[in-house]
Amino acid sequence: MPPDLPTDPDAETQVPREQPTLPSAPSGHLKAAAGVGSLELPVRYEHRALAGRGGQGVVHRVYDRALRRDVALKTLRTDVPGGDAAELFLSEAQATAGLEHPNIPPIYDLGRLPDRRPFYTMRFVSGASLADVLFDLRSAAPDAEEQWSLIRLVQVIQQVARALRLAHQHNVVHRDVKPGNVMLGPLGEVFLVDWGISEVVEADGEGWEGTIVGTLPYMSPEQVDHGELTAAADVYALGVVLYEVLAHRRPFHVAEQDELRRSILEDEPRPPAEVARGRHVPPELSDLALWALRKDPKQRLPSAEALDDELQAFLEGIRDRERRLEAADDATTAAGRALERHRRELLRQGELEQRVRELEQRYDPWVPIDEKRDLLEAREQRERLQQEALDSFLVAVNRYSDAVAHVDDHGPAREALARLFWDRFRTAEEERRRGEALAYRSLVERFHDGRYDSELAGEGKLRLHVEPANAELMLHPLVERDLVLVDGPPRELSGPEVDSPLEMGSYVIVASAQGHETVRYPIRIRRGEVWEGRLRLPKAGALPEDFVYLPGVRVELGGDPEASRSWERRFVDMPSFAMARHSVTFQEYCEFLDDQSDEDAERHLPRTKTDGAYCERENGCFAPILDVIAGPELLEWYGDDVLGRLPVHGVDWEDTQAFARWRSERDGRRFRLPTGEEWEFAARGADARLHPWGDRWDATLAHVRESSSERPHPGPVGARPTDCSVHGVRDLAGCIRDWTSSRVETSSRVEEQGGLFEVRGGCWSHGAVGVAWRGISSPTVRDGQLGFRLVLEMNEPED
Repeated sequence: MPPDLPTDPDAETQVPREQPTLPSAPSGHLKAAAGVGSLELPVRYEHRALAGRGGQGVVHRVYDRALRRDVALKTLRTDVPGGDAAELFLSEAQATAGLEHPNIPPIYDLGRLPDRRPFYTMRFVSGASLADVLFDLRSAAPDAEEQWSLIRLVQVIQQVARALRLAHQHNVVHRDVKPGNVMLGPLGEVFLVDWGISEVVEADGEGWEGTIVGTLPYMSPEQVDHGELTAAADVYALGVVLYEVLAHRRPFHVAEQDELRRSILEDEPRPPAEVARGRHVPPELSDLALWALRKDPKQRLPSAEALDDELQAFLEGIRDRERRLEAADDATTAAGRALERHRRELLRQGELEQRVRELEQRYDPWVPIDEKRDLLEAREQRERLQQEALDSFLVAVNRYSDAVAHVDDHGPAREALARLFWDRFRTAEEERRRGEALAYRSLVERFHDGRYDSELAGEGKLRLHVEPANAELMLHPLVERDLVLVDGPPRELSGPEVDSPLEMGSYVIVASAQGHETVRYPIRIRRGEVWEGRLRLPKAGALPEDFVYLPGVRVELGGDPEASRSWERRFVDMPSFAMARHSVTFQEYCEFLDDQSDEDAERHLPRTKTDGAYCERENGCFAPILDVIAGPELLEWYGDDVLGRLPVHGVDWEDTQAFARWRSERDGRRFRLPTGEEWEFAARGADARLHPWGDRWDATLAHVRESSSERPHPGPVGARPTDCSVHGVRDLAGCIRDWTSSRVETSSRVEEQGGLFEVRGGCWSHGAVGVAWRGISSPTVRDGQLGFRLVLEMNEPED
């Protein structure tokens, strides 16, 4: 036997490579415990965890700050000397980078660590290897057989064959195809990894002779015998893998290395069905494995492409339709059991969600852990049940997919998959998880066989009663321009009874009539749904100057996971009301102070503990104090009259109530603070947008901390025209936060101290917040970032 073959079944022999010049790591680095020595990283990367190690290499999970995602970083172990090992390592990176294929992990970066060890980064695959799966199947691990059916494993091998097919087209031979080098991602990805000992053979088809490397149990006879190396060696290795999938053991199952070499060179493998321990092995797959394992490369299955074609023929069900139909029915039955379990778990999950919400309302955040054990236990149970529900869902999907793999047109399985994916698609779409929604939609389109054609088209209908009957109605689709939703080209609607089909999407109806206020009426046509509403225009002059009318609609609120304390997604029937276009300004508030007694004016003077009073009397009238509110540069930026146009702040909740009472008495109408629901509706319109202008954020669209190169500073109302909702209400994402009249549920102790109230919106001194964000504040707080705006209660307009 050749003396230089590996003596360990999983060992590799290395050969010298020409070492390329790599870029040095940038100055500055991070340190992280690696489990194999210590790891110093370039500043681009942040260490997450040790992902795995081998005889010479080690793989870490790191965060790539440039790409903003986790990647796998591979380098040499610290106890491996450089030289040949480093050269071989670099060859692995170069070989892999030259092969672009869905089943070969892409290389993102190549370089040297601060300690001069070479490294490269590639896609991080968080799943298991095929070797792990085969171990679970051999040891009868729970659910292993159910999750990893033969059909699914054959599909895995087929994808490996396709990766080899590309490599062989580039004259690259992998030389170490084995289950441990086949990685399986959580979403069905299959990757052939570890191209470190791959070799380029001559393009004319002549083989390569030299030092032999690889893993002995998967070596072809010509590798073991120092023969001519061609792509046929990879075909043989993949044949060993196929044999192992079928029989749950390798074709030559001996431990002693010399005996294993002899068997590879001389013995014929037994058919997989004979060693499969009673499990059914399809004869065509058994024959295919033996064909790939022939000793003579010229008599062997001719290529990875041919192996791919044979596996595809099996999967397409050209042979043995009855066998595949029976297997498909069995898989569908198993999927139904998993789906029923999934539904029970979803029901229990809903009950637990309610339990957690009730407990969260019972305890204030500062309650010690020992006093809220039941809440912590309920949360843990919820997390476990969420995982169980996901597992049962995936089992059902995998089993239905097995049925379709057996029989592509298996109606019950295809219908069940379409229904499962449709439900997930609708949920993701409603919750604005766009990437997930697109993925599930593509799966619905793959399996629905026409069942969801109309639903996927998404056309809905608008039914609207409008008064007065002669109102002119212009329907505008809302279209995005520079991140802002604006009115698109209009089309006239025929009233007063509108009954019109509409494509799904967001719209605004601009309604006008002589002798009436012009009103903007936003609508959202959801997929396949009917919008039904009633719009009555207020009489001309019914609105105070600088107030806008918000006609009542059924509106979606909450449901923004990125917004702190956002409500759970819910639908509310919102009555009509009018809201001030801007928050109350210092000019308006000073008019209120001027109308108060000295004692009341002093009591309601805007101020904070740190800044003092924001207003003072000048010539008998109150006026804001520039040096307290901001610096003199404010006049340069916004003009000499800016102080009066600034939103008033430094007022507590009682100050807002006093102002509303004063305004109501002065105008003879009832003004008050908005509720949290009214404020959010004014900001989001009918389409539950995340920001007043749309779903996408940019700091220049609102007056917030990052909006200007100047230091953060208060600004006048309306300074950012893009910070405007579909109704025409402004400064909801920036400028100043607003008090609301909505109380927050709290403990009895807090209630005794006056309770807490919702505050809403963004402000000049903070960063981005979605308009579903709900802050809380004590009613006695006077904050330099907190003001208020008014709403006007309006009865439904008269005829």
